[in-house]
Amino acid sequence: MEMDEFFEKSGMDKEGFEKELDEAANVVVKRALVLEALADANDIQWTPEELNAEIHRLAVSSRIDPKKLQDYIYEDRERLFELAEKIRNRKTVDFLVTKVKVVEIEEKKSEEKE
Repeated sequence: MEMDEFFEKSGMDKEGFEKELDEAANVVVKRALVLEALADANDIQWTPEELNAEIHRLAVSSRIDPKKLQDYIYEDRERLFELAEKIRNRKTVDFLVTKVKVVEIEEKKSEEKE
């Protein structure tokens, strides 16, 4: 699909599309920075065992030989870093979930007009 066709079908123009992309990118970057700061502040780290377990899980779910996938990931530092960060982010979110306190608030009923 060409960009003009995409804009026509979506009812969006180039400026609107770029604005949406910019807003989405800002959300992603802010979320990543918050997770990183929380992980740093709470000394949340990944371990080699967690990394190997994640590689094994990915290999099994993709029906790939775990050793081949491990070699593939370990041969590229960027791939290794991305997987390690994924584990750290998941651990950070899990940490946050244990700290969340749910407080139920009663919904205010609007006054009926007479």
